[in-house]
Amino acid sequence: MVFPAEHPQLGWTPCRVRGCGKPTASQIPLCANCANYYRAAGRPDFDTYIATTYRERRTWGVRPCRVAGCERPWLTEPGALCRSHLRQRRHLGLELEAFLVDARVTPLARWGQCQVGACPRDRATSGPYCGPHRERLRKHRRLDPGLDEQRWRRTEPAVSEDNAVCLLGLADQVVTELLYGLQHRTENGTKTSFRIFRGLAVRLLRLGAIRTSDLPDVGLDTATRAVRNLVVTAVADRDCDPLTCWDSDRWSLNSVGHAGAVRFDRITQNWLREAAKHWVFAELPKARSRTAATRMQTHVNAIVRLSASLVRHRDDHGRDLHRLGRHDVVEFLNWMGHLQATGRITRTTRHRECTHIAFVLRRMRSGGLTRPAGPLHGLADDFALEPDDMPAHHRDPASRDLPPEVVTALIDTLPALEAATSTEFRVAVELLMDTGRRPGEIVALRLECLDHDTDDKPVLLWDNYKTGRYGRRLPIPEATATIIATQQARVRARFPRTPASELVLLPSPLKNHDGRRPITIYYLRDNHRRWANSLPELPALAAEIVDGHTRTRALPFPRERIQPYSWRHTYAQRHADAGIAVDVLCELMDHTSMATTQGYYRVSETRRRDAVDRVTALQFDRHGHRTWHHASALLESERARRAVGEVAVPYGICTEPTNVAAGGDDCPVRFRCVGCDHFRTDASYLPDLEAYLADLLRNRERLACLTSADSWAISEATPSDAEITRIRALISQITHQLGDLGEREQAALRDAVTVVRRARGATVGLGMPTIRHSQTSLAGISHGD
Repeated sequence: MVFPAEHPQLGWTPCRVRGCGKPTASQIPLCANCANYYRAAGRPDFDTYIATTYRERRTWGVRPCRVAGCERPWLTEPGALCRSHLRQRRHLGLELEAFLVDARVTPLARWGQCQVGACPRDRATSGPYCGPHRERLRKHRRLDPGLDEQRWRRTEPAVSEDNAVCLLGLADQVVTELLYGLQHRTENGTKTSFRIFRGLAVRLLRLGAIRTSDLPDVGLDTATRAVRNLVVTAVADRDCDPLTCWDSDRWSLNSVGHAGAVRFDRITQNWLREAAKHWVFAELPKARSRTAATRMQTHVNAIVRLSASLVRHRDDHGRDLHRLGRHDVVEFLNWMGHLQATGRITRTTRHRECTHIAFVLRRMRSGGLTRPAGPLHGLADDFALEPDDMPAHHRDPASRDLPPEVVTALIDTLPALEAATSTEFRVAVELLMDTGRRPGEIVALRLECLDHDTDDKPVLLWDNYKTGRYGRRLPIPEATATIIATQQARVRARFPRTPASELVLLPSPLKNHDGRRPITIYYLRDNHRRWANSLPELPALAAEIVDGHTRTRALPFPRERIQPYSWRHTYAQRHADAGIAVDVLCELMDHTSMATTQGYYRVSETRRRDAVDRVTALQFDRHGHRTWHHASALLESERARRAVGEVAVPYGICTEPTNVAAGGDDCPVRFRCVGCDHFRTDASYLPDLEAYLADLLRNRERLACLTSADSWAISEATPSDAEITRIRALISQITHQLGDLGEREQAALRDAVTVVRRARGATVGLGMPTIRHSQTSLAGISHGD
């Protein structure tokens, strides 16, 4: 078989010397012979050498003799005559042209093919071999006088000829597997060198292999091992799938519409292996993710851990399922704890694998595998992991977002990111930052992913593979749309022949001659980790309490927290901080439940404490007088009160015992809080006080114009001037005292108020009347009539 030079996967670089065109064999674009001539010429200017040199391509030992009708191969240049005719020409003493037309010169029959099984050449003499193999045999006999010539004929490879690969002498099954694997490798967009493929064929021939898998990995270079492994995998995937080969311990999922494979060979117990196969087979129709094989293999690997535990502590290695019970589960849980304690697995791995095992065992039972004739028939009911068996593992999702100062430092490094990795990786990171999509959704974006709504605002078209919702639309900023448009133009210029509907936005730099293959999530993850590790120390602000006061100081931010998925949490936190309602943010995140969305931006206890400390230091009574000049006197009681819940009025808190005991439903003065000494407020309620004042003024004007009600009803419903005056004075007093703070203190207070108000809005109310939270403002408050 011949590898064409122009093929996108099988091609090679031809020699630059005019007339040659042989495959290059060195770092300079010259074949081996031309490279030797170039070095012998003293390495002149390369472009001048190429322009002034011509060398005709010479192929040895494959052309027929130039005598008309002669079937014997030519021997050498320049006569291009077989050995017999070359000897005859020398005997006659004729020039070549005269010799070719001489009547005494007659064509000769071929001697036959070389007796080496892999050699396609004809013999040049009456001997059993062609010229090169005759010389090889002499050399081998000098090295090994007892050489088995018959075996040497079977295992000696053919003479290498430029870009050709000879498959003669190989077993038919090996030839079929090599061609099938090469086809599979080419369809995947992977380049294959004819030299690597030829070397693999030679090794298989010398081994006398019956199948490609007979060749061991030992002694193979990296490139040859990669080709050999892909051939073996392609053949295994073709022959082993859950529909046709149940007994195989490796299932290829290509036949059922998923990429990848699932392996069961490390599960020791037959009954557990069969049960795992039944579970995987039942899960295949329900798999929606693009990485279904990876997800299933993760669960199977957890079963492998359970299998290893049974082998470790049971005399029968767990082969008899009728003898298993609760004590075996306890042994497994203790072993997992030992692995974590000795550092062999992490706490997260321990919790994940226990969760996977509990889930799979539960599904196996609900799937009927414990019925008679099922693989789990006879397994005790207590052989299961209960919820109480799960190791403690709490991970606050909100802690996965990146602090603003870290995000700013990362954005500053983006210009250097492209030079260190690739343009596609930088665009992927920018889209992760700007859109908050999952990494798998970003890498799968199609080229035509940018659209505009009816207001001509940019919209991102994307697919939610996790929940199976496709064709989603996400509003994006103009800057993000510009990034996408620039990348679209770059991809179209790189792959002009591929239809735009078949291109991806982030094409892979490898195995991708037509632009249809995107970068993988592993490419994104690995490059993201290298990028995070290469960054200088990133400082993040952390709060600490010193002498009862909260202070902030810069601490190094752990690089392991900078992950591709962190940008999704950061996106949610950024929008939540901007005051986006939870229902709107739920739609932006494309969650089906608002409870899931709330988990992305919950305020951490440390941040809430810091905010409470700052706000409590500015607490006022109903007259506008500061009730606490030092927050440290109230910190612990305030925290305790927030921990057990507190009775809140629309614009402050109430400490009246009867009302507190009734959960806020028994106010003696009917919520005219500014007239009660039990009322307290702070800076976080300032927008609520302003809104309440506006409502009172609005209601007073409406009642003054009302003529369809009795005077006593209007009088009872009209807000009193005393209450309006008291609220206006309270707002003025609070605003005046806040204005005395320094600029830095006001900025810190604004951040604290935002945190406290967001946490307050996320809590469940106790039936108290509420008003809409307006945008927090600590300056510029005006109170008109």
